[in-house]
Amino acid sequence: MKLRARLMALSISTVALIVTLLFALHLDSLTSNWLDSALDRSTGAGHEIQRDIVSRISDAPPRPPDEPIEETKQAWKQVVATDQSLTDAMVEQAAGRSASIVEINIIGEDGHVIASSIPSRVGQAAPRREDLQTIRDSGFLGRLRAIVKSRNDYEIRIPLGMMGERQQTRPIFDVQV
Repeated sequence: MKLRARLMALSISTVALIVTLLFALHLDSLTSNWLDSALDRSTGAGHEIQRDIVSRISDAPPRPPDEPIEETKQAWKQVVATDQSLTDAMVEQAAGRSASIVEINIIGEDGHVIASSIPSRVGQAAPRREDLQTIRDSGFLGRLRAIVKSRNDYEIRIPLGMMGERQQTRPIFDVQV
C-alpha cells in the first residue's frame, strides 16, 4: 500500500473516531438533560401531592393526644382514601406535567395503593418500577441502555411519615410518581 493511501486511511479513521466521540458526548449530555427534566417534573409533582396530603390531614378533626399511633395512622389513611379532591389533584398533576408522568399513587405502609390518578389501581399492590434517580446516576452506558432498550416506566417515591416516633420504622405513605 502506498504512503498516500495509508495516510488517507489514517486521516479518515481519525476523523471518524473524533466524530463518533463527539456524537457520544452530545448524546450523553442530551440524555442527562432529558432525565434531569423528567426527574424535576416528577419530584415537583410528588412534593405538591405530599403538601396536599399534609394539608388534608391538618384540616381533619384533631386526634386525642393519648390515642394509639395505629389508630392515628388508620384515621389518616381514611382521610387520604376518601378525599376526592386529592384524587382530582393527582389526576391534574399527572395530566398537567406533560407525557413524562403516567400516574401518581399514594401507597400505604402495607404496599397497597390508597389513592391513585388511575382509580382502578386503588386497593391493588403498588407496582414496583426502576428508580428514575438510579437511571440518572447510572453513567453514560446505563442511561443509553435504559433509553434504547427499555420500554418500562420509571418511578420516584417521596416518603411521608411521622417525625420523631420511635415505633415508626417506615413511612406511613409513599407518593409514587
